[in-house]
Amino acid sequence: MSNNKLKIKIKSIFESYLQFSTRGQNVHRINLSCINDETNENIIYRSEQRPILVEYLIEGTDLKLKRELYPLDNIQIQDVFEWVSEFRDVSVLAKWEEAAALQVLRSMVSKEIRQEISSLRTVETCLFAILKLKYPSRLMMMFLSNAKAIRQRDYTYIASYSKTQCKALQAYFISCSITKAQQNSKLEELFFENLEPSTKMYLLEKEITTKDEAITKIQGMEGVIIQMNFERISNDEEITNQQTITQPTNDTNKQTKWCTKHSNATHNTSECFSVLKKKSKSKSDSKKSLNESKNNSNSSVTNNMIIEPCSKINSIEVPIKIGKEEYNAVLDTGASVNYVSDKICARSNLNFSGSQKLGIRLANGDIIQSLGSVKTDILIKGIDHTIFKGNFRVVKDLHAEVILGLQFLMEQGIKIDLNDMTLTCENETIFIRETELKEWNETPDAEIINIPGLFHLQEDREFRTNILNIVKEFKELNPELGMIPNVEFTIEMNDTKPIRSTPFSVPYKQYDVLKNEINRLEKLGIIRKSNSNYGSPAFCITKKNGKTRLVVDL
Repeated sequence: MSNNKLKIKIKSIFESYLQFSTRGQNVHRINLSCINDETNENIIYRSEQRPILVEYLIEGTDLKLKRELYPLDNIQIQDVFEWVSEFRDVSVLAKWEEAAALQVLRSMVSKEIRQEISSLRTVETCLFAILKLKYPSRLMMMFLSNAKAIRQRDYTYIASYSKTQCKALQAYFISCSITKAQQNSKLEELFFENLEPSTKMYLLEKEITTKDEAITKIQGMEGVIIQMNFERISNDEEITNQQTITQPTNDTNKQTKWCTKHSNATHNTSECFSVLKKKSKSKSDSKKSLNESKNNSNSSVTNNMIIEPCSKINSIEVPIKIGKEEYNAVLDTGASVNYVSDKICARSNLNFSGSQKLGIRLANGDIIQSLGSVKTDILIKGIDHTIFKGNFRVVKDLHAEVILGLQFLMEQGIKIDLNDMTLTCENETIFIRETELKEWNETPDAEIINIPGLFHLQEDREFRTNILNIVKEFKELNPELGMIPNVEFTIEMNDTKPIRSTPFSVPYKQYDVLKNEINRLEKLGIIRKSNSNYGSPAFCITKKNGKTRLVVDL
């Protein structure tokens, strides 16, 4: 199933962006070769006969213009919608009277069409009759099927998808003759139905429920994606020409500094967090080892650029407070230092120093430059009595609000339990935010295309913490799951409504007979009492021998 999905070609640049972003891939490497005018438009066939030239005067001026109007001689291959639209435009521009327009119309169509509309007396009824000839009611379901086959993934731009779908639905509307309100409702319904899953989810998160709002939003996003890709390509070429960043790729560097646990060259195995935690006896020892690791990592600085390998672990978040503002901080053991977005600095009035604008190489190979550094106090919700101090590098348009790196986690002695999804610090345990674990892209995107992930419903944090404390307190008293005797548990299904048929009428004199028969069958164990919400009608019939038979319509 998954292999078949991968083989589906996605032409839509917006859907491609969303899918790459969700998979943690480099969204800036979308193939731009398809970004051009759509080629799915139908070729307009015009009659081989010479068109008539209609001359009209632009109102308020002395300027005269000419407009060509081709005959409608082959209704099967000509675009009837286009022809009808052109005729209406020309008749308005030329200011024809009803009788004159009707005469011109009849002279512009083929003999077969002229016979069909000969009894009609208005231009609009004639035009509608021509459309009905092209799109008869007997083919209504075929036209609807053609419209449903049009999907977003087959069109580069959302506007092209919507335009093609509207044109296909016009044929269906003509064939079934529905009202304008019903047409608008069907356009909205089918537009959202044939969007790709990621696009649907994005619009749902943005609370966009109308077709016009969706097209406007996605069109703006498409422009940003295209511009961002072209700018990224230009920036990559400039960086390649300016300087080369050394990386620990050769065997000598890997042997000098290599962690077998995390498979990167930022520290040795002996300096790893898990090993250091077992060997350290106090927080001072931990800080001392951290300083050694920091000094060793400085040797990888070349040309004022720092090689920052980023973790490939999934996103883990905790709620924090900086000043009076609350944010979500990502815990990233693969980041050696802490990061904060420039927008967070602005909201929390943090003045950062721009004296050290260091370049940072991300895990996907992109290079960004920090705006500076800032030192601030943070408070982790659930550990309210402890104020943590941290140094942060300020990054423009950071994909997360705050990133807490390995240095911060080691200094504060924070323990992360991924099995229980808990974080422990200062003998207090809190729940980590239950995110849908996924790979996330480290490339900083513009705010307009920051697409939040889906989160499970989050219960009250204080309530869950209290429950956890109660479970730990009585863990020894209740080592195993117990049972409550003499209680029968039932599950009521609320997702479907009970189905009950109309009961069969039973003569009053047969009520006692029916009741006695039910009691007899129950005593024999053939039937049993039930509290189900579902029921079927029943009645009794008299057999040849005079006995009663219960009949149930299942």
